[in-house]
Amino acid sequence: MKLSAPADCKAILNELFDQSIAIIATYQINPERSTSCGDECWQVSALSPACAAVYGHSADELIADQALWRSRLHPADRQANQTAIDRSLQADGLPVTCDYRVHHPNGSLRWLRESLTFRRSAVEGWIATGIAVEITDCNRLNSIRTDAIVQLEAQLAAERERYQLAMAALERLNSELEANVVDRTRQLQQSEARLQHLLNGAITTSIFSCFLFADRTWKYDTISVGCEGVFGYSAAAVVADPTLWSARVVSEDMEAIILPAIDRLLAEETVTIEYRFHHLNDSIRWIEVVYTSRRDEAADCWRVVGVSTDITDRKRLEVDRQRAQLDLQAQKDFLQRVIDFVPGCVFVKDRQGVLQVANLATAELYGTKIEDLLGKCITEFTSHLSPAQRQQFEAEDWQVIQTGQPLVKQDRIPTAQGQDRWYQVTLKPFVDPQGRVQGVIGNSIDITDRQLTELALQQSEERFRQLAETIQDVFWLSSPSGDQVLYVSSMFEQIWGCSCAALHEFPTLWYTAISSRRSPRHRNRPSPASQRL
Repeated sequence: MKLSAPADCKAILNELFDQSIAIIATYQINPERSTSCGDECWQVSALSPACAAVYGHSADELIADQALWRSRLHPADRQANQTAIDRSLQADGLPVTCDYRVHHPNGSLRWLRESLTFRRSAVEGWIATGIAVEITDCNRLNSIRTDAIVQLEAQLAAERERYQLAMAALERLNSELEANVVDRTRQLQQSEARLQHLLNGAITTSIFSCFLFADRTWKYDTISVGCEGVFGYSAAAVVADPTLWSARVVSEDMEAIILPAIDRLLAEETVTIEYRFHHLNDSIRWIEVVYTSRRDEAADCWRVVGVSTDITDRKRLEVDRQRAQLDLQAQKDFLQRVIDFVPGCVFVKDRQGVLQVANLATAELYGTKIEDLLGKCITEFTSHLSPAQRQQFEAEDWQVIQTGQPLVKQDRIPTAQGQDRWYQVTLKPFVDPQGRVQGVIGNSIDITDRQLTELALQQSEERFRQLAETIQDVFWLSSPSGDQVLYVSSMFEQIWGCSCAALHEFPTLWYTAISSRRSPRHRNRPSPASQRL
């Protein structure tokens, strides 16, 4: 950039131009410009090196490729700023200040505030000189402040409304409640204290910048007013005593968290940490802070920006959640121990057949462990079953889910070890609190021993029946009281002349038959009563 000044002044100005943290630019405006050409009538003729941090491109790149410079400007800001500049030029080049956004190659948006002055050249037309500073953090702070103000206004309105209601009630009941004036005053003071607490605690974020040096020391540059809300100390107190903050950090966290984070900042990393801090009110607060750092070679330090947030309430919720999870796990473990004690199989399957609950007996049936069963489809463990059995079990599960009705059955099921066992199986729908069927609850009891006993009893009864039928005499069994016939052989019909069914219906029929007709054949035979067991 050419400067008409003595050599030493020119050098100083050039150094200021190169070292300025603001973006200094010179633009040439086409003398034939019209409203239709827009920002294409503008040509950047000079840019200070500071533009690289905002645009993501060097000044030489942007000057060499005017389209590149224009592509970085946010489209929504072009028309508004162009309109303001047009009015300025129409007013003979009055200075104007514009806010606009720039697309950085890393995907972020950077806000700039540029002050423009204009001078007219007979040859080159209008020439604009701009000084732009980045206001991204400022806008972010304004957004945070605006949100906080909105919240405060809403809270204040709510408190005022409650206060007005309380005062109206107090006025209506004043004549009857004079004795309670002290109590009402106390309640009002508590309400005001709550309001003040809300006002004081509304800002829960502290933003600061500092200069970090290689020996791990630092010097504060700026601290936002939220400092007092987060740490309990005012920004002025923290700046006045550089050791105040570090002295109030819990010592274990200073060694384990803060100092390693400082080392990462010296490497220009973005760091997020959580640590504990002794608040002014003697409580220990959890703080989350996000640091960013940038090396400043000229100042031989690192410029660090941090955003600190009080996350104590969130930490308490996390602790409560962890305790609840531990309690839930304890309940699950207790339930698991209970169902493991049950000798039969106990299981819960969802609608897809995935096991959600299983006890030890179920795992043993399938030859595996409980932890290997849970979360897997039961079909992964039924390879020892026949295809027909697998289809049957799936169909029965789906029947229970679809109908919502329980199913009780007996099945002969081979175990994973190849043994056939009999099971009494009960399937019921698994219903959630909203009444929706989410799967099947099952209980299978091994009844193999009972089945074998019943089979042996049936075989014994069959042998007894065959023996009784071959005896030529009448053989019968009755209850001890004699009022019920339990069994009678077929010879009864031949000897007594009555059907066996009639004797079952009328147990005293044999006696009536003896009384009505006693043949020699009958008299020579023993009484049936003598053959009761």
